[in-house]
Amino acid sequence: MAFPSTRYIESPSIQNYFVDHDSGFPLAAGVVTFYRDVERTVLKPIYQQVQLADNTYDFIQLPNPITLNSVGTYDDGNGNDINVFLYPHVGSPLDVTVGALDLYFVTVYSSDGRLQETREAWPPNAENNASTSSSFDGTDNVILNPQFVDVYFIPDPATGTMVYNVTTSGQVSIVAPGWDLVTEGSGAITVSQVPISDTAAPSNPPYALSIQLGVGVTSCFLRQRIYSSPRFLKDNILSGYFIVKSNTAATPFLTLNYKPSSSTTSTLLQQICSGTALVGSFNPVFNETGVTITIVNPDVAPTGYVDIYLDIPPLSDIQVSSFQVISVANAETVVDFVELSTPQQINEVYNYDRQALFFKPISSFLVGWDFPLNPSQLGAAKTITTT
Repeated sequence: MAFPSTRYIESPSIQNYFVDHDSGFPLAAGVVTFYRDVERTVLKPIYQQVQLADNTYDFIQLPNPITLNSVGTYDDGNGNDINVFLYPHVGSPLDVTVGALDLYFVTVYSSDGRLQETREAWPPNAENNASTSSSFDGTDNVILNPQFVDVYFIPDPATGTMVYNVTTSGQVSIVAPGWDLVTEGSGAITVSQVPISDTAAPSNPPYALSIQLGVGVTSCFLRQRIYSSPRFLKDNILSGYFIVKSNTAATPFLTLNYKPSSSTTSTLLQQICSGTALVGSFNPVFNETGVTITIVNPDVAPTGYVDIYLDIPPLSDIQVSSFQVISVANAETVVDFVELSTPQQINEVYNYDRQALFFKPISSFLVGWDFPLNPSQLGAAKTITTT
């Protein structure tokens, strides 16, 4: 027997009919209330479809709660049987971009106040449109080498670590393509590139960067500077993400920040996301509400830039990976880390090697003329004049 054709669609329920769960009779004058599922005291709008004079259709908002008619069905208050339409997303149906999923919590009471039923996470077939690629707006991940697949330091063969001894204010230690450590105070910072064996680590990173701040290091930023881009991401809504774990029993609180080159005080930076490093396993840190960048940077290229940096508290001993800063369509959109393979990440850091490759020394301009055997050895001695 042939499989049924997908051209045929099952008819949904034409009428909603409520009955009293004790008597089985129509729930006359019953009351149906629609709340936000995540905030069950806040009413969420419901709608009725109406036909306009030009035979097109529109939606108008219904009263909420809505009172059932004498036979236990929805009506418009004038005796006309209707269906109730839901908008299970953040914002309004008139928004240009569909918001994040925001489901309903529904209660049904009899006219004398007896609870009949509830429905949570309603409707069950709603799609999370905000998680699709249409929610991205303008950028991919702006962070290079987000999982530290390439590093500049050469670790000690005995320990697998590299120690930076910092002594001056604002000292910059280059640790990896795209990444610097900017410190205050005097002390040792121990870093290593850690292959991750934790199969449950969010975002499936191949590597993390381990950072241990020694005594005397009073401030440390793990910084990525976006050069020649003084107003990069201005007026954009940013979604930030990284994963972190603590190597000790301490649970430091970290913040990921946006700061343009003109910023000279803490009031001229914006926090993207923040979270606590948990002990023993990686946890994701992200902002549940997008951050709109409002700082105006008057600097110009090529000297103007933007810094994205992680503020690490003193004495922290952590591992971090999977950094992501991405522009999204609305403040309600939350974006998980968009995975990249190790070869793709290495390809993206070419700009950090470009200048060095331009000036790479070679042994001789006469490439291909370094003969292992001098042709004159096989014949009589010749006198070669100077040219």
